[in-house]
Amino acid sequence: MKNPQLIDKIKQLEKEFQAEPNCLKKMIIIHKYMDFLKTEKTLKAMFEEENSKTAKTLNSLMTGSTSLADFDIQTGKTNFDNNSIFFYTFLDAMYKTMEEYKVLTDKNKIAEFKNNVELAFKDPNQIMVYNMSFTVLNKKIIDELSTEDFIKGHKDNIFFNNQKSILHIKGKKVKIKRKADLPIEHYILEYLFEQEDKTEEAYYQDIATEKLKELEYDNAKDWKKYYNACERLQEKIRIATNINDFLIFTTNKTGNVKINKKYLEKLD
Repeated sequence: MKNPQLIDKIKQLEKEFQAEPNCLKKMIIIHKYMDFLKTEKTLKAMFEEENSKTAKTLNSLMTGSTSLADFDIQTGKTNFDNNSIFFYTFLDAMYKTMEEYKVLTDKNKIAEFKNNVELAFKDPNQIMVYNMSFTVLNKKIIDELSTEDFIKGHKDNIFFNNQKSILHIKGKKVKIKRKADLPIEHYILEYLFEQEDKTEEAYYQDIATEKLKELEYDNAKDWKKYYNACERLQEKIRIATNINDFLIFTTNKTGNVKINKKYLEKLD
């Protein structure tokens, strides 16, 4: 996953957290967010220092050797060099709590856990820290990734933002979705960019069954629908970027599509 997709993902998780009224589901979103920070290669490296200091930081807070004032929490300051460790530790503690919850089998303990979660979200100070945690960590991520992209000249790269259904080609945007429903062109690009080996052809039948759940795909005639979608997509790309050979696609029962190999080195 490349930088724009990473940024979209963390923003979406923060948005889901803010909008979710159910307290337990809020905790599940926190778990999902922290799991993403811990397992996604770029983010894992970015928070290596914070992750290595969670035990020490939590212990210092529990024993009283460090207070919230040491992190400027009471003033709402956002000095990321100082505060990212605290906020990462805070959400990490919630993450580990949810790890414990996942293996609970005793009904009484499960009920007790849910009750404690409800109480936690009734505390205004606790809610403030949850919200600040997302703000601080996400800003750190966005700032670092945006700087990295600027240095690398990301504008020359090619990637597909499937959340917004926009294909980015060398600084140009190709808007795929025009109406409420996603068109076949969207699913073709989604399939192509998700492939581990981008040099391989994507067969229309595979796109149909895996992305559109067309389990009764008839390769004797249904290939035409996907071939036509490839033509429309190629035309959209040509109009937006003046590139007329981005895709290579074929006809008939074994119809397939792939990205022209001369553009592969710029793919994110």
